[in-house]
Amino acid sequence: HLETLYLPQTLESIGNGAFKGLAVKNVYIPENVNSIGNSIFQSCEKIESLVVDPDNKFYDSRNNCNGIVKTQENELVFGNINTVIDESIESIGDYAYYDCHAVREVKIPQGVTRIGKFAFAECSNLATIDIADSVETIGKNAFAYCTSLTKIELPANLKVMPFGFLAGTWSIDEIIWNDNLEVIEERAISFFECLQTLELPETLTTLEDKAIYSCYGLESVYVPESVTSIGEHAIGYMESYDFGTNKVYDTKCENFTIIGHEGSAAQAYAEENGIAFEVAPEIILGDVDLNGEISIVDATHIQRHLARITLLSARQLLKA
Repeated sequence: HLETLYLPQTLESIGNGAFKGLAVKNVYIPENVNSIGNSIFQSCEKIESLVVDPDNKFYDSRNNCNGIVKTQENELVFGNINTVIDESIESIGDYAYYDCHAVREVKIPQGVTRIGKFAFAECSNLATIDIADSVETIGKNAFAYCTSLTKIELPANLKVMPFGFLAGTWSIDEIIWNDNLEVIEERAISFFECLQTLELPETLTTLEDKAIYSCYGLESVYVPESVTSIGEHAIGYMESYDFGTNKVYDTKCENFTIIGHEGSAAQAYAEENGIAFEVAPEIILGDVDLNGEISIVDATHIQRHLARITLLSARQLLKA
């Protein structure tokens, strides 16, 4: 095991995955480094101290953040279990935490507007992620295969759930929607095992091809009238494998129902694909628990939502 990584002062560039899997505790990035690739310390779980030379004009480790920041862009390009994301950071770079199994909790502060592709992918022990509402764009596969994550709340300003956003994050059983989401891209919600029902938000307009795909325990999806575009095999399909031909193909999910409104794109999609369709019950204002009547229980649900104890779903918020 290497205690400290000493890099030469003449070094100018560090390539992708340069020190992958290195069991090092202390890292010092010298003054002349002007180019750093993706995942340079991938799977380096033992890093305790990461410092960039204060005279480096391109990168820094501001305020002892224990990470590597691209100075001009205010972009965190590498983080680890000991990294504190500084309040001056505007972007989480591509692959910033990729394959970091040691990290268990991350708080993304206000001011960050972008999370790059694969930024937290394969962080298998990441159990809690707090994403600031300032985040507007998220790259593909940003939280793919984070298999300890059970809940995620979308930031308020996110309009597009990107390709592979939660692919393979099979442990998710709760997605808390925002009031601005418009598009769910291909495989954004895919290869889930714990999610049984899903109510899509009333702001949604588009479900791309295979948007909600291979969710093995999923029994029903509510699709609001706002959705006018539904791609091929967007809902109700799963990936299958033919060992005889070595080919992957799509099959319909068994015992699966789409819930929606008469005359909607959801109903047309269900009929075209031979998927069971159920008409959503009429909205009764105040009937938050969706049992067809208004009671003190509904008021309690609203109070718990306002206190952020138990958040209401998109359909429940319409009735609140």
